Amino acid sequence: MAKKQTRRHRLLVPYRVGQRWRAMPLLTALLGVLLYALMWLHRYGLIEGMNGPLLDYLWTVRQLILALIGFSLLLYVLIMLIARGSYVEARPGALRVKAGLIPLNISYSRIGAIKLGQVGAQFPADRLSNRDYALLEPLLPLACTVVELTSWPKEPVRKLWHKFLFTPGGDGLLFIVEDAMLLNQQIDAARTALLAASRRHARYQDPIERAIEMQRRAGRG
Repeated sequence: MAKKQTRRHRLLVPYRVGQRWRAMPLLTALLGVLLYALMWLHRYGLIEGMNGPLLDYLWTVRQLILALIGFSLLLYVLIMLIARGSYVEARPGALRVKAGLIPLNISYSRIGAIKLGQVGAQFPADRLSNRDYALLEPLLPLACTVVELTSWPKEPVRKLWHKFLFTPGGDGLLFIVEDAMLLNQQIDAARTALLAASRRHARYQDPIERAIEMQRRAGRG
């Protein structure tokens, strides 16, 4: 059985960012749980020989520790939702991009051109900072989809999205996905189908309007 072609392509830059950021809140939550367990065991006399005064004091502010644990877990879940839920999809009516919690539809009429590029050519390794190179290093050999826009949506995507979702000049979008060639084909096919449908609609004329137009022409004759 042939493998079904995906229409929703994971954005690899937000996914990589999520992998880097998820460790800190998870570690904070685990340390908070461990500290709370130690305080509880000391409170009820189940362990001895530790810094009793410190644990007694921390027990008085246990609500803050619980709040820190909850916040860290919430932040971890939020990071994972953004990382695993970021995608680009060539839908029939618009290009759907989700690089955060809220998806954005970009009209195909805003797209001037689509081309296939290489991440390493767009972002040369010798021009990247150490931090940026660590993020992009496994992605540099991959192909990417470059979408040139004639106009930008009203939403402030330039401020909300990661800088590597844009071309180096900032005048277009750059999607690093696992199969950039397939994404290019899907975007081009969706644009072509939408353009053909709009042309058919433009050629169509309501029968009543057509009859009125024929009568008007007959009267002129």
